[in-house]
Amino acid sequence: MNRSFKLAIAAMAAFSLVAVSCNKPETPTPEPEPEPKPEAPELVNKEMVAAPFGETLNYDLVAEDDWFTEEWTMEPEDDYDWITAEPMSGKGDTELTFIAEPNESGKMRSATFYVKVGDFDAVEIFISQTKLESNVNESDLEFLKAIVEGKMIGDDTPVVEDWYNVDPGQFRGINMEDKDGKYYVVALDGVPLIDFPEKMDLPELQFINMRGQNLNGKRLPKEWNTPKLWKVNLSVCGLVGPIPEGFGATPLLAEVYMDQNNLFGALPHNWTTTCLEVFIIANVNNKGAGTELPFGSQDNSGLGYLIPKGLDVIMNQDRKVQNDKTQIKVGGATECTFIGFEKGWGQTRYEKYDPDAVKGDTSVWSDFRLLCGSSAEGFDPELDQWAWYFSNLGYPGMAETIPHKMLDWDQTAADAYTAKCEADYKASLN
Repeated sequence: MNRSFKLAIAAMAAFSLVAVSCNKPETPTPEPEPEPKPEAPELVNKEMVAAPFGETLNYDLVAEDDWFTEEWTMEPEDDYDWITAEPMSGKGDTELTFIAEPNESGKMRSATFYVKVGDFDAVEIFISQTKLESNVNESDLEFLKAIVEGKMIGDDTPVVEDWYNVDPGQFRGINMEDKDGKYYVVALDGVPLIDFPEKMDLPELQFINMRGQNLNGKRLPKEWNTPKLWKVNLSVCGLVGPIPEGFGATPLLAEVYMDQNNLFGALPHNWTTTCLEVFIIANVNNKGAGTELPFGSQDNSGLGYLIPKGLDVIMNQDRKVQNDKTQIKVGGATECTFIGFEKGWGQTRYEKYDPDAVKGDTSVWSDFRLLCGSSAEGFDPELDQWAWYFSNLGYPGMAETIPHKMLDWDQTAADAYTAKCEADYKASLN
């Protein structure tokens, strides 16, 4: 290769380097770094309790870490109609005010508010409020309200303006006692009721004496929750209808007087009391074998079907309440429609005093099942004259009105009897 050719090649290479160097792009200017986004504040939780009668609550919103130097807003979690808050926006330290109304809703309630800075929740405020409670026990209060709202004491029905601070002295004949800071109804003694509430849910009620009150055509409440009730006198009140099963389930009944009314239907099958000493639903005295039917009483003539085995009185020597003789009167008038006794009625007396008794035999009739005092030879002196003068089941002629038969209880038959009585009663009103 000659020298001239070499020089040419070198010249071309140099030119290429210069060209490449001239066409190289310029380095771009770097964009500025974005400012860091603010971190969310640590959420502050605040809990407050408002009094059930209503209360104004305050909360100091204090600037922390410069968050509340900025503008903030407050938002409720829901639409609340019982609590208001102010202010709903601001800047910097602020006192927040929450006004809660009295809680008459019958249940506990709550509200939640959020203080927001920008898009962040900075403070969560939770406010709870318990329900208003009366100074009267809840179920007893419902009983009193029913009486007032139904004007069941006639002209004596009081006007109660504040059910949360009830004056027990307002209710004539309704005796209340303070137990552990709450008033309970303990007695209905002479209260001039003209009707009954639907429920007798009175856990401390012990005594009812409304003899002679004007309850003509009214019925006993169907629901009875009266575990301490031991004495009931509702004689001569004009009551109608069946005796409710709920009443029969009252466990401590010792004395019951319901004679001279217009009660009808089958007696409750579920008599649970084991301490019954007096049960009178027909005011008929037996003065001996010479007494003739009818006894002069027509009261509660619609009661019938069977005498339930649970409806029995304890032995005279076991009584603890009644100061007179133990007694039971469940019929005697010629028109009563009992067809006999449920198997097992009078079982204790039968097994204790009948020399021919077969223990556990509930079906055999025996006069020793009756409360017949000295009419049965060999009767225990402790029983002598017990029922002879104070009951009517021991009268020899009672077999003519309540047959001496031991029968199985048939609830369908009992309900049918009650239904017929109900139909006959309604027909009599037309």
